[in-house]
Amino acid sequence: MFILYVFLIFILSACCCSFLNLVAMRLPKNESIVSPRSHCDYCSTQLKWFELIPILGYAINRTRCRYCNLRISLYFPLTELVFGLSTTYIYFTQELVVEKIVLLSLLLFFACMDYCYQVVMPFFFAPALLLMFYYPFSIAHFAIFFVCLFSFSRLTHGLGMGDVEVLSFLALFLPIISCLWIIVLASFLCLVLELCYKVRFKKISFVPYIYFATVLVTILE
Repeated sequence: MFILYVFLIFILSACCCSFLNLVAMRLPKNESIVSPRSHCDYCSTQLKWFELIPILGYAINRTRCRYCNLRISLYFPLTELVFGLSTTYIYFTQELVVEKIVLLSLLLFFACMDYCYQVVMPFFFAPALLLMFYYPFSIAHFAIFFVCLFSFSRLTHGLGMGDVEVLSFLALFLPIISCLWIIVLASFLCLVLELCYKVRFKKISFVPYIYFATVLVTILE
């Protein structure tokens, strides 16, 4: 019975991740999150229900759209798997469960937006600030991180403004040492991807790496 309960939490988490990715892809384009139904972004063909199953849908479609043969990004099943596993682990093993899951959900939303459009829209942070009523926070940490990261960004152009905003947002709720580890791990993951796949980025979507690094820091703390 316990294994079934764990599996249920995992499935619900993966479905929530899939929905958050959809919202992050549609809102910046002022599209409804209800209509039209999920479709291929290239050929606009509506997808069948079994093609939308989190994680499994990627395998069912054999990594490509069944209609136009466009390759489906690995990012989406990967985030569904990571969010499902991390949320399940947090739910059964840690304190401040709701607050941590909400924080990771918000970060996932920003990660997908950055991945798809290489932009993080500041006004989406407004609802996120509601966490301040439930989660321990530090204005001082936020101010320190924002000033330091903004200065680094202006001097080196090594970070985009969206990266600065997301990292400063995390510093509002997480200890400074955790935020530093997130920066180190995110940079390491980005470097590994470039070296392993020999990718040469003109502009990097860094927030997804921040998301994966935050998941690691959260479950290992």
